[in-house]
Amino acid sequence: MFLGIVPLIVVGVLYAAGLKLSARILRFRGVSWGQAFLFALLVVVVSAVGRFFAPFLGIDLPLPAGLALGVGVQLGLAAWYFRDRLAGSGGASPGWLGGVKLCGLALVFVALAGLLLSSVVEFLLPGSWN
Repeated sequence: MFLGIVPLIVVGVLYAAGLKLSARILRFRGVSWGQAFLFALLVVVVSAVGRFFAPFLGIDLPLPAGLALGVGVQLGLAAWYFRDRLAGSGGASPGWLGGVKLCGLALVFVALAGLLLSSVVEFLLPGSWN
């Protein structure tokens, strides 16, 4: 049971770290670790619910369309969630667009971390030396 939850925990931690790093690079204030983990949990829950109900609704998207829909939903959630929680370097709120920028950069970091982790796991698996 616990091993099935490990990937969700890893994704949540990577997402929260990506959000914090993105906020630092974009010079946004107001993204605490609590906010980052709460948003990561929101994304994981929304994704899991969508993944659970998709077969019952007869939704079977090709991979590119599914990826585009997933990224769009995450960007929309970030725009909504961070619109009033962020502050720019001058103190003004970057609004909806700030949330989209923050999430977009965090998704890039999560994708890079995922590629790195999958490469390391493949390298460490038995039989990868042949």
